[in-house]
Amino acid sequence: MNRILALFAAVSVLSGCSTTGNPVASTSDSTGFNARPTAKEFVVKNDSGGYVVAYAMRVAQLKQDKKTLRFAGRCDSACTMYLGLPRNKVCVEPGAYFRFHRPMARSSATVAAATDFLMRSYPGWVRQWIAANGGLTSSLKTMNYNYASKYLPTCGVAA
Repeated sequence: MNRILALFAAVSVLSGCSTTGNPVASTSDSTGFNARPTAKEFVVKNDSGGYVVAYAMRVAQLKQDKKTLRFAGRCDSACTMYLGLPRNKVCVEPGAYFRFHRPMARSSATVAAATDFLMRSYPGWVRQWIAANGGLTSSLKTMNYNYASKYLPTCGVAA
């Protein structure tokens, strides 16, 4: 997995691959851009996404951490990669929603590689939802709390 991340990082940097279309996005924010970490949990609220590789690295780190992740609002684009975290490490609040689209890059080969990487990072239920909604395209597709809460625990509610 680390070799794949390193290879994808090199391709992303060289090609400018982003899920936001932002050719220059900061990768120095190790917290996942707009996410707010606390001692025990990582809160995602109003996260616009960014470089696929930056989020892939944060997901890998969160898989190792003892922190949980709380979806508390909008999670767009590469932010949706957090849905690939183990179910016991995440929860979703009412009102949270997820918006998906195909990654953007300078070359079609990079777009294809980034799309494949994204799809492989998602759990089956997310891949099924994406397929049922026409696949990843340039248009945003919104998954709401009602759907996500069928697969993720609601924050603060004992399972």
